[in-house]
Amino acid sequence: MSRAISQTILVIVLLILFSGLSDAQTWRLTDNPTSDSLPKVEIDGSGRVLVSWLSNGPGNFDVYCRRFDNGFWSDTLRLHTDSINQRCIARTYDRLNDRIWIGWDSSGIIQAAYYQGDSVIGILDVNDSLHSLTSSMPMPFRDAPFFMIADDTGKVYFVWASLCSLTLNSVLLRSYNGSYSNIETIAQGFDGIGITEDHSPRSLCIQNNNKPYIFLSTFFDDMAGWNWQANGIYHWNADSCKWDETLVIRSNPSSYTFMPIALSSGNGGKIYAFYIVDEPTQQWTILCKSFTTSNFQYDSCQVISDYVSMPSGASDDRHIGIFVWSNDGKIFLSYLKDSLWSNPPFQISDTLLLGCINPDVVTENDSIAWICYQSDGDIYVTRTTIPTGIAGQPEQIAKKQPISLAAFPNPSRGKFRFERHGSISSNNTISIYDIAGRRVRLLETDAWDGRDEGGERAAPGVYFARLESGGEKTTTKLTIIK
Repeated sequence: MSRAISQTILVIVLLILFSGLSDAQTWRLTDNPTSDSLPKVEIDGSGRVLVSWLSNGPGNFDVYCRRFDNGFWSDTLRLHTDSINQRCIARTYDRLNDRIWIGWDSSGIIQAAYYQGDSVIGILDVNDSLHSLTSSMPMPFRDAPFFMIADDTGKVYFVWASLCSLTLNSVLLRSYNGSYSNIETIAQGFDGIGITEDHSPRSLCIQNNNKPYIFLSTFFDDMAGWNWQANGIYHWNADSCKWDETLVIRSNPSSYTFMPIALSSGNGGKIYAFYIVDEPTQQWTILCKSFTTSNFQYDSCQVISDYVSMPSGASDDRHIGIFVWSNDGKIFLSYLKDSLWSNPPFQISDTLLLGCINPDVVTENDSIAWICYQSDGDIYVTRTTIPTGIAGQPEQIAKKQPISLAAFPNPSRGKFRFERHGSISSNNTISIYDIAGRRVRLLETDAWDGRDEGGERAAPGVYFARLESGGEKTTTKLTIIK
């Protein structure tokens, strides 16, 4: 008898331990003949979770949401209906005013409203037809052309790609703090000789200095087909009151293709930039580079996942760093532990679900995460405890690499952007020289506007850009054409 009681107690203990290790619950939020896609998840200060998504039915394109409160899901609420195809949706949480913002596009016009308590308030147009969302972006950028985020003062930032000509995309930004600010151009697309280059925002985050950071991508036609590259991370410079391109993650397009996924802010003034790289072996890898906001220098690179299919991903940094992505029809999660991201990753989606894509994530606290995603035209959401696995080791760039300097576009009509590669020291400079060896300009940024120290435009011809870093020098040839 006592042995049977002991065995029963042992089984109960094992069940409790097992349930603690696998504490996850998944809900299917939609089950209808329409195609539901692009879900987003947010949580307010009272712990109420809001999941919103697009529903594309015959002749109708709607924005829906459901709220999880006190252990129950609400009925489905329709936020907006439109007869024109809506391609994207975004969300953010305003901590100061305890508002969940939801944004979507309607034929290129961004519309936004905030959900407070049990009510949806104020559907407003963010942009106008002159600054409408572009619809010409190549895949995989088409489904995420705008982002939104709120800082600690209640100001909400909107960033999107818009056409600056018939073919070129520029990145625009607008903020809301009781009323909308002017629309500002962050990055301008341009047309060089044989190169047509566009820009697109890929993610947006707020660092603990309450400044927004934008991760931009560049896709360009170099006469051999479209190439996608993870371009600069822009931030607001309080001294110059402008947006600066401070960091670049890009390589030779003939060897690699970099595609940005997400930004996540961390502790200690760090920001983590996630991107995928197409190596010469035609295998995709998810990488994460971290950099500090005090000196704007990259300090590590870590492999998050090897050999993935074309993923979509999202991050959340409300309490701890969380990154989720899709791979081969499954949803995976990695989390930040100290300064490392957990590797191997953890599978979030049910093994019976196939074709899971477009994940989004938000953290409830330091141990609970909510992940939503779509599968076979329906929306699912999983609540899970964040596992305490062993973090992977970062790939520290220890070996010193030769420095090099690249210029884009080249030739040009007078404007160049530069990229430094290799082991660049913090004390480095770029100088412009003419063909006679006279210095024309000492640059303070990674761009040259084609003017000399006196502000005069340089004449067409051959020039040289010299990068000096830690006693090393390298030079690249520039050509200015009429």
